[in-house]
Amino acid sequence: MNNQISLFKGIIPHSAVFQLTFLSLGPWKVGGLQLPGFWELKSTRLQGCQGSGPFEAIPRNGHNAWLNLFQFWRTNAFQNFHHVMDRNFQNLGPIYRETVGSHDSVNVFLPQDAAQLFQTEGIFPRRMGIDSWLAHRALRNHKCEWRSDRLILNKEVISPAGTRKFLPFLNTVAEDFVAFMYRQVRKNTRGSLTVDLYHDLFRFTLEASSYALYGERLGLLEESPKPESQEFISAVETMLQTTLPLLFLPPGVMRWVNNKLWQQHLKAWDTIFHHADKCIQNIYQEFCLGKPRKYSGIMAELLVQAELPLDSIKANVTELTAGGVDTTAMPLLFTLFELARNPQVQTAIREEIREAQAQGSKELSKVLNAMPLLKGALKETLRSSTPPPHLKRNLFQMQNTSRGVSVSVSV
Repeated sequence: MNNQISLFKGIIPHSAVFQLTFLSLGPWKVGGLQLPGFWELKSTRLQGCQGSGPFEAIPRNGHNAWLNLFQFWRTNAFQNFHHVMDRNFQNLGPIYRETVGSHDSVNVFLPQDAAQLFQTEGIFPRRMGIDSWLAHRALRNHKCEWRSDRLILNKEVISPAGTRKFLPFLNTVAEDFVAFMYRQVRKNTRGSLTVDLYHDLFRFTLEASSYALYGERLGLLEESPKPESQEFISAVETMLQTTLPLLFLPPGVMRWVNNKLWQQHLKAWDTIFHHADKCIQNIYQEFCLGKPRKYSGIMAELLVQAELPLDSIKANVTELTAGGVDTTAMPLLFTLFELARNPQVQTAIREEIREAQAQGSKELSKVLNAMPLLKGALKETLRSSTPPPHLKRNLFQMQNTSRGVSVSVSV
């Protein structure tokens, strides 16, 4: 990614773009920011600002929320958030206000200010909910308690013991993906391939995540995927595409403004949940056959443990399906792009992989631990090219008010 030139000091990388979104307003204070009565930043960070100033003095990008939303739709700004924010930061400075539809936000540029805000979030970070997703859950009565559910899910999803169980599943799909790409190369008479890898990586990540979550292969890396698998991947794509326009409008308003888009969104989620129902039925059938039990994915483990209600398991696994595809495909794409631009690093990583495999360990986690350069390359990609334009967090702090304070910070 190209570096962003700050109006104030030096060069700020693209990853240093932050957004602070208000979800409720009251006379409150977060770190060095006092809102909405006063806002305060160190004068070295904000040119022309000494001490505190009135909240309304923060530079603002338009005052009409619905006109701003119309401009977003007209210019397709949903697909170019980072360009829109970059332009506004250059025009308005490192902190500015913006209202788009039902969202009122303050966008912060400097990493120091975002760090100051993150310090207030406490030991239980929370992200802003997506209204269209929550509306679907409410309409279909799919219940999901974020914190209590995640504490149970963590044992199977991100703990070292849990990840060791499904690593072989991911490795199998990775090997199939490499074979798939080799087949594409062999089809070309030149023995090489020039292609936009995003769609192939999207299929790979959906295949891998579905195998780890549900214990079933979709067959998306085959020459002719099954119709039901094709329907599932289309539903995931539609859900992600329709989420962006729905972000800035309450679902009730969207049903009136653009009912077709809303219905597409609901139908896509229904297809995803139907896939989860089918997988649950298959798992129960395996249980009833009385075969010797072996590891068959995260969902099966959750069902056996019975620590979560069935509906919570289904809701959480479908959200992991939705949240783990694009956010994995994009970092992989950017990593491959950077390796292509830095062939010496690519050669070093290839040698590291060969040496790790030559050690002869059959435990995949030990093989991965022997690849620090590969891990470093992936971490650097996540640092320099974040998958989405916004990573939202809700901050809660009560000061001089009977109401809680909800703030979302995006990186």
